[in-house]
Amino acid sequence: MELTKEVWMESDDRAYTRREHFRVTVARLVHTKETPSAHPPEKKAGAIRRAFGGGR
Repeated sequence: MELTKEVWMESDDRAYTRREHFRVTVARLVHTKETPSAHPPEKKAGAIRRAFGGGR
């Protein structure tokens, strides 16, 4: 497919044409999988806490 858009630039006092090309593909969905929900990363103990056994 081709998508064409023309825009008038007042600063240059002229028109610009923008063309984009893309391909459309049709397929059949065979298998789906639920996306797992996002969780915040676990907090890690600092180097000093680990040195004194607080990071267990």
